[in-house]
Amino acid sequence: MADGRGWWRDPKSRRVADEPSKVVIIITADNPGVRESIGAAAAAYKTQFRQQSVGVVTDMVCAAF
Repeated sequence: MADGRGWWRDPKSRRVADEPSKVVIIITADNPGVRESIGAAAAAYKTQFRQQSVGVVTDMVCAAF
């Protein structure tokens, strides 16, 4: 996990807010169970921290360790 900066636009007032954020990088196989778990984690974060949105970016990569 790393610190980041987030931008968010309030849909009612159209004002843009800049706020501290966290960046989480997860490298895993792509399958429905994993996608469901990531969606559940994002939903739980929204609830726990009273956020209106949480960004999730996915990309296919080739990784080896």
